[in-house]
Amino acid sequence: MRPPAAWVDRIASSLAFYPPFPASYTIKRQPDGRRELYVAPTRESRLPSCAFAEAALLPRDSGRRQVAAALIPAPAQPLTSSSRGPDAARRLKRRVILFAHGNAVDLAQQLPFLRELSVALARGGAPVAIACFDYQGYGESRRVSGRDEDGREDGEGGRGGAGKGSGGAPPSSSCTCANAPPAAPPPPSAAAADAALPRQTLCPDHGAAPDSTTADALLDGAAALAWLLEDKGFAPSEVVLYGQSLGSGVATSLAVALCERERRRLREEGRQQKRSRGAAAAAAAAATEATASSGGLAAAGLILHSPLASGLRVLKPSWRWWPAALDIFPVARAAAKLSSGGGGRSTKCLVIHGDADDVVPFGNGRAVFDALPPEARVEPLWVKGGGHCDLEGRAGFLPRLLKFLKDEIR
Repeated sequence: MRPPAAWVDRIASSLAFYPPFPASYTIKRQPDGRRELYVAPTRESRLPSCAFAEAALLPRDSGRRQVAAALIPAPAQPLTSSSRGPDAARRLKRRVILFAHGNAVDLAQQLPFLRELSVALARGGAPVAIACFDYQGYGESRRVSGRDEDGREDGEGGRGGAGKGSGGAPPSSSCTCANAPPAAPPPPSAAAADAALPRQTLCPDHGAAPDSTTADALLDGAAALAWLLEDKGFAPSEVVLYGQSLGSGVATSLAVALCERERRRLREEGRQQKRSRGAAAAAAAAATEATASSGGLAAAGLILHSPLASGLRVLKPSWRWWPAALDIFPVARAAAKLSSGGGGRSTKCLVIHGDADDVVPFGNGRAVFDALPPEARVEPLWVKGGGHCDLEGRAGFLPRLLKFLKDEIR
């Protein structure tokens, strides 16, 4: 990235990213080597810290950074009336949704919604696993400075987690927003319990200048996608990318990158077939057929929930033109590239937006849909009276998702 672009990205990111502090979770390593995400107690529920999902700390930038991710496995799906019939095998095809969340929330704050969504989709005949990740500066996604005396990665078991001899106390620094879990259960009195529980507020030292840029967010998403493809064994054609609000920029960029890989595959296969003769030609054709039958390299689908058309489109909706170098997350411009070219499988895109959204105006969703190539379009969901954070509870939301997952993507 050229220096001027990096400066613009840094300035814009300071206005775009607002992670909650302290983080609402920790990630702990179990004796068998697995990592689990533990949700911190909240002021509303007063529940004790408990394991909530399988988790991972994914290395990035040669181990200098880590990306926190969690995976909710697909629920066991009994054979019901909705999963019988000639299309049952296609409907029950293995899928995983990679969810890129919006601003001002972290991984654990999204997990209750994602768990409910996973169960609801399974009941509707579309069982899917759901993965989510945090951007740099959110939760446990951050720089890694080294290892403690016990050989654990910094932050393992919680940001500023207890090291040898620490006694669970936060690190001695000027910042007091470290998310060390309580060393003991809260006292019985309500006032003392309130004082002991973490407060979801912006840390004065970090809230206005989080450790994240748009470039970082894209790299975080790429690390999470690689985790699903390489470690969890999913094929690109089994991945559905889901971006909500700010996350629409990350999800769209990942979908476009996979489409570009599919275009390169098709071009290479075309060149090989032209060069091949006899038995070699037959082998090349067989390889092409095998790749095509596996779904190719493009993502199965893309869901954009209250998407931005671009960062400046949200901030300055009346502007007709602006320099591309000053913009962040140009989702509409990227969405125009959601095509794998002739013969390839294009990524279908479902756009969901409320017409009363006062955070990301409805015109953004319309602009993204209009920019989609014809082969990537499916019927959008425009929610009458829908705002920015209430679409999940609207009557048409779940049926539209089920139709997309079961009938509109291969």
